[in-house]
Amino acid sequence: MYTKNKYIFLLLVTCVFMFGLFFVNTSFLLETSPNPQQVARKYFEVIKAKYFRDNGMIESEKNKTTSESQSYMMLMAVMSSDRQTFDRVWDWTKSNLQLRPKDKLFAWLWKDGKIADINPATDADQDIAYALYLAHKRWGNEAYLNQAREIVRDIWNIETKEIAGERYVAAGNWATKYTDGVVVNPSYLAPYQYRAFATFDTENDWLSLADSSYKALELCSSSMGLPMDWCKIDNQGNLVKNFKLGNGDSSKYSYDALRVPFRIAMDYALYAEPRALEYLKRNNVFAENWKEQGKIFAVYNQQGEPLVNYESFANYGTQLASMSLTNKELADEIFKKKIVAVDSFNNLGFYNLSWLWFGLRFSGDGLGKN
Repeated sequence: MYTKNKYIFLLLVTCVFMFGLFFVNTSFLLETSPNPQQVARKYFEVIKAKYFRDNGMIESEKNKTTSESQSYMMLMAVMSSDRQTFDRVWDWTKSNLQLRPKDKLFAWLWKDGKIADINPATDADQDIAYALYLAHKRWGNEAYLNQAREIVRDIWNIETKEIAGERYVAAGNWATKYTDGVVVNPSYLAPYQYRAFATFDTENDWLSLADSSYKALELCSSSMGLPMDWCKIDNQGNLVKNFKLGNGDSSKYSYDALRVPFRIAMDYALYAEPRALEYLKRNNVFAENWKEQGKIFAVYNQQGEPLVNYESFANYGTQLASMSLTNKELADEIFKKKIVAVDSFNNLGFYNLSWLWFGLRFSGDGLGKN
């Protein structure tokens, strides 16, 4: 009887031990398999620790910031419900970049304690205005919306141009000055933002800009769905072929164009725009590269051929957003194998970290909606 009880006791101890071991292993698995939202929260703190200064400046490079960098942090802060960071960044941006004498747009470059280039950048102006719109929705301060309204009216007047009866978003104030057309950066096109602007600026036809954005994307993308970094539309509304901005190849898909998938994914996620999903589904280049080589490259030509052998985590970020809509299984695989498995992005620059964050936030909860 004693021996039998002893065996029963040992069996119970073994079962308890195995259950405990299973629980510990499962807990470890849960801890080491975070979801995109958890990773986004982690890297928001990493970004703040590396680049956010107490006065509200985002020092994206040594003694340097841009209106773009300030806008990204404003967006991240409002989507993270971090009002203190949002207000500090906005206050610094107003005081140091919103100093153009005739409008409410922002000098794009600040360096060594002063403005280094007072010209505005359309994408940053739009993102700042959109961040203020989100801040008004989240925290209810009318001042945010009034400030956004002043900005978007100047965007309309200074950074858009009518071509062949269609108004297009230009790449900047300089891009409207061509007498034979307008220069467009496809990654600046943000139809979801124009739909938001239409709700508080009724003086201008923002919905027409949403429509012309899709026309511009059609002109400035290859048949494989790869947008160009830069393009030019002539006065008849046609694409100017072989256009070059500076000495580089403006037609390649690179660090500018990689933002297009995110901005178009946002239009589908927020407004169910069918043209957005149709556009995103056209691009199979990245899915094929991933399946065949286990990576997505940083730069491509318009035929879908990689021009470099290195990767860009900004590109992975925007593809997480796009593939969350078009190929969820592949998006999850890239998240697990490329983001979670690496799990060390402290050496990435501000731009890469920011776009990785936007993609994680999109795939994690669909946008950080208010």
